[in-house]
Amino acid sequence: MEIGIRTASQDDAVELAAVYRNAYRVNRKLGFPMTSESVTATEVGEWIRADHLSVAHSGDDVVGGIRLQRTDPHRAKVGRLGVHEAWKGNGIGTRLMRHAEDLADRRGCDVVWLTTPKKHPFLPDWYRRLGYEDAGPNPQELWEYESIRLEKRLEGTNAHAVAASSGDQDRARSARADAGDAHMRSIQ
Repeated sequence: MEIGIRTASQDDAVELAAVYRNAYRVNRKLGFPMTSESVTATEVGEWIRADHLSVAHSGDDVVGGIRLQRTDPHRAKVGRLGVHEAWKGNGIGTRLMRHAEDLADRRGCDVVWLTTPKKHPFLPDWYRRLGYEDAGPNPQELWEYESIRLEKRLEGTNAHAVAASSGDQDRARSARADAGDAHMRSIQ
């Protein structure tokens, strides 16, 4: 089983929507309904246009996806992580999370964050094992359950971290901008 990860394209919207509907059904069964369980290909296509989506694939088959949204110059939100039920347990979710974190780091972000149901039986602990820390409640009115916000400080393996560790804040800002601009050009 060879799994690759790549940037999603509009051609992936139908398959990725089906993956999300499949992956998020379990949350409803656990008492945590989410909009991704009924997402359409049109909505996924809009996410692809507006944000950065990556897909996990086996050959031509899309088996998972993740969304990365920049929320300010140094922070990005990870969301819409989903792996088709038939592919769960193979480390694909972890690989997608690491991929999104690396992408955020290359774009100059210092922190990635996400929200998850507070009382979900496994997601909060799984995210904590990946290095995410509690950042407080996530007030929302859409659902009947509490959600929490988790954050992870990125290690900064790219140029902006090297410059920041040397104390040169101007070089750090410049490196972040250059890395983000170069990456945006490479995916457009």
